[in-house]
Amino acid sequence: MLKVAVVLPYNSFVEVNMCKAFEKAGIDCWFITSDRERLDYRGTGTKFEKYAKTLQLPTVLDNGLLMQYAPFPITPKLVDTVRSLSVDVVNVSEHISPATWLFSIYKKGWKTVLTQHGEVYKKPRDRVYNLLTKRALIPRLDGFVGIALKTKAFLEKIGAQNVKVIPNPIDCDLFKPEIEYEKRENIVLFVGRADTWRKLDLLLRAMKIVKHKMKEALLWIIGAEGNLSPYLRRTHDIKYLGIKAHIEMPKYCNLAKVFVNPPWGAGCGCATSEALSCGTPIVGTKNLDFPFNWRNGECGYLVDENPRSLADAIVEAFLKGNEMSGKCRELALKQFSYESVGGRYLEVFEQVLNTGR
Repeated sequence: MLKVAVVLPYNSFVEVNMCKAFEKAGIDCWFITSDRERLDYRGTGTKFEKYAKTLQLPTVLDNGLLMQYAPFPITPKLVDTVRSLSVDVVNVSEHISPATWLFSIYKKGWKTVLTQHGEVYKKPRDRVYNLLTKRALIPRLDGFVGIALKTKAFLEKIGAQNVKVIPNPIDCDLFKPEIEYEKRENIVLFVGRADTWRKLDLLLRAMKIVKHKMKEALLWIIGAEGNLSPYLRRTHDIKYLGIKAHIEMPKYCNLAKVFVNPPWGAGCGCATSEALSCGTPIVGTKNLDFPFNWRNGECGYLVDENPRSLADAIVEAFLKGNEMSGKCRELALKQFSYESVGGRYLEVFEQVLNTGR
């Protein structure tokens, strides 16, 4: 059985889902992390050790080893720990993480595969870092995965070759259609921090236009506090729910007829994938980055980044959502399920073991 160590700087649902996808593919997975503090999952109060046991995750190894941006002197302990596992592949995350550099330089009989989650490094110092990555890091890595098309392009720009596009996996058994689309409420759902940097202000302006065409349309917002929270609380036609436990999210995805994500970074976000898996059409701007070529009208709409275009797309999604709902579920199963993502990673790992790239 292929043995993989997943080395990550922190715990989140992305990493938990990644390990479960590997397990579905028959990969013996070790989840190695160090963050003992950031263990509260979206306000549930659930500790990571208990959560991992409940979900029957692959073995969890937490020796207080390495956090992202941690000083390099503590990293040899991490190498020795992984070496004791006799793994075939080390899967690291992000080119800026010290762990990525560590496992690409100090190889102890394993291949190193990088999973890149973003390409939002555009400041002057980031350009210098990317140049260093291109010359010193990329040649030492054996395989490359980008979570979406723009992320793939970013990796290729800094010198990576044969980059595979594999999205972050989601639990399609948890996130599934439970309410027929026609019986859902006229809810537009937004999931994310209530802040302008999440471009929620763009959605708020768009909803004022939507209200003129569809008075029955409702905006529900789920997410942490932000600079728009005071405004949301005093606005009567917006329902601000705050943070909700992840286990509750399928209920809200099934209540909504449209999920809106005005993107702020790379990828499409797990909340977007989870909404699709519940049969909920997506509306976003053209900056939204999927791991496949998006076609408007099949599972939603990606439009120009302005309130009018976003509003028109929301109204259109309301009108044609019943036709798109089934396709949303099919797309999610094909692209984001544990089985799909785990199988594609297995192909990458086997390829680097057999050919080196």
